[in-house]
Amino acid sequence: MAKAREKKARQASYMSLVTVLLLILALLSAYASGLARLTPKRYAVRAGEAAPETIHANRALEDEAATEALRQSAGNAVQPAYRIDAEAVQSLEDQAAAFFESLTDVRAKAQSLTTSEGLDEADWAALLTEENVVSLGANTSPALDEDSLIGVLTAKDSELTMLREIVLPKLTTALSGGLAEGGVAKVRDAAIAELNASTSLSSGLKKAGALALTAYLQPTYAVDEAATETARAAAAAAVETVRIKRGDVIVREGAVVTAEQMALLQEMDMVRGAGEDLPVRVGLALYVLLIYALFGADLYISQRLVYQDFKKALILALLLIAMPPLALLCNMVDLHISPMPLAVMLAAILVGERAGLSISVLLSLLAAMLASQPGGTFGFDAAAMLLFTLTSGIGATYALRRVQTRGAIIASAAIGGSVGALCLAAVYLAAGAALATLLAGAAWALVSTVISGLLVVGSLSIWENLFDIATPARLNELLNTSHPLLKQLMYEAPGTYQHSMNVAALAESAAERAGADPLLARVGGCYHDVGKLRRPLYFMENQQGENIHDTLPPEESAAIILSHQKDGATILAKNKLPGAVIRIAAEHHGNSLMAYFYHKAQQAGGEEPIDPRKYRYTGSRPATKEGAIVMLADCCEAAVRSLGECTKEAREEMVHKVIWSKLTDGAENLLSGAPLTFHELCEIEKSFLRTFSGIMHDRIEYPEEKKA
Repeated sequence: MAKAREKKARQASYMSLVTVLLLILALLSAYASGLARLTPKRYAVRAGEAAPETIHANRALEDEAATEALRQSAGNAVQPAYRIDAEAVQSLEDQAAAFFESLTDVRAKAQSLTTSEGLDEADWAALLTEENVVSLGANTSPALDEDSLIGVLTAKDSELTMLREIVLPKLTTALSGGLAEGGVAKVRDAAIAELNASTSLSSGLKKAGALALTAYLQPTYAVDEAATETARAAAAAAVETVRIKRGDVIVREGAVVTAEQMALLQEMDMVRGAGEDLPVRVGLALYVLLIYALFGADLYISQRLVYQDFKKALILALLLIAMPPLALLCNMVDLHISPMPLAVMLAAILVGERAGLSISVLLSLLAAMLASQPGGTFGFDAAAMLLFTLTSGIGATYALRRVQTRGAIIASAAIGGSVGALCLAAVYLAAGAALATLLAGAAWALVSTVISGLLVVGSLSIWENLFDIATPARLNELLNTSHPLLKQLMYEAPGTYQHSMNVAALAESAAERAGADPLLARVGGCYHDVGKLRRPLYFMENQQGENIHDTLPPEESAAIILSHQKDGATILAKNKLPGAVIRIAAEHHGNSLMAYFYHKAQQAGGEEPIDPRKYRYTGSRPATKEGAIVMLADCCEAAVRSLGECTKEAREEMVHKVIWSKLTDGAENLLSGAPLTFHELCEIEKSFLRTFSGIMHDRIEYPEEKKA
């Protein structure tokens, strides 16, 4: 016994050491992943020198310099906007009107040169000297030359009026419609040609009109500074921001590094000597140590059994070792899938709900760290990742609470993903993000979690078999009556099958009252007696008529009956059932004494002493609540069934006697290894009686039909 305890102590120490080493490895995994994310690779480069190698962007970034250059180019490419200068139009029209008014003054001054009236062109040509032409022509703007002056002096008042009515409307129309610099000549030439086509005017008057058209047909378009600036600003704003994606080439090997490229490298903290990593390293180490210490303390306080269960501790350690580098890889390749919900759901299913909640908090903090920018900058992406991982993990964990099928795991993942998606949508909405960004983020959160759920379902069998864990999904599958062992039990040992179903019903309801696992208790009840398949007819519930044991010595009968506990464990192990179920089968009689054959042997042996060890089961006493409940349900079901038709009071007396007798089975306390309290035993007894009332309820006796 001492050697066994010493061996067990050595194994416990070894497992504790392995657990500590794995947890240290998990710490190193998180630290190394964070270091790879927060401390970028740096290069010995200078502006104006050749790059020693091709350098890729270590994160997404906006190229502000390139964006500004494109915006300036787009703005400069916009042509000036023009408007009609109303003041210029009015000024030119007024000058043209003044020109025609001044023709009257010219005629009046010309009359002072002669006393004769009605002179013709020849007369005026002979009368006017060069000095007179210059003097009289200067009275108008533009100045009249000799031909136009003579034309004005010889014209009738009606002809001058006609000239005015022809020229001024043309001017007004052309000026008001807007004249550009390059279009003036064309409009002027057309107006002059139209004027010259008039036959009712002299050539001199036509020339005077042409002078007016030439002088006053001027550009009336002016640059609209405000409109031009607005158009250029709009063109600049329409230029999309130049974004550098992670992995884009900043500068190629051998190429001369420009000032703009150098600025980008410095902004990304990729220039050697630009910064020190020591603060980042120290801060990261403290961050990782702190969150893992809090995680460990939470598990120790809330789930101390995790530390005592090597398999559960190993599962958590493996998840914590694998997740940081996997999340880093997804981040580096811009894969919009987070592996964190996968670890949360596996922890909740394989270890427990509380472990799922704890690891959800831990991984959300790690996810925020791995989503931060190099240099330790905690930005919007990090905050979004923290909130998504936390909310989706908690949502999925609570949704998994009642899950008993693999299909329901995906539904739980969808619930967790929906919670995370709503949280991200709220964050994006509060940040004023565009609708497209909001929808994309929410869709990413939902899809990421659902994919994690699919991966959980796909890998769950591996985890179950590798660590021998009885998950609810696995246990629920074992309840299917098409399972080979249950089918064999049904056909080859129908009495045992019915007994097992009754035990399963008793155990399940009692487990709910006693704070045990109802599903495990039910499955344990279904399979606890599969060892009877080796010799089904040697057990009374399968016999029809003659009892085989009547012809056998008590010692041989006892050996056959005693073997079914060990045989059951062997059969279940061969069929790869969970260890928890095998343990229940191997412990459902503990090391109790088979009183019937022991007393029979005493009666038959006379005065010779009978060795009680030959009539005692060799199994261990139940070490779990579920195992103890199945033991009690098995004994109570057999005892009550042996009463046949009995009263409610008789059943109550028998159940009470059987349960409390297990505390004093001779010198043995068969329940000493199970963590059951007296209160829970009382609750188990009440549950058994209620279940028996349903199984063994009274039925109406139907009268026989009278024969004719």
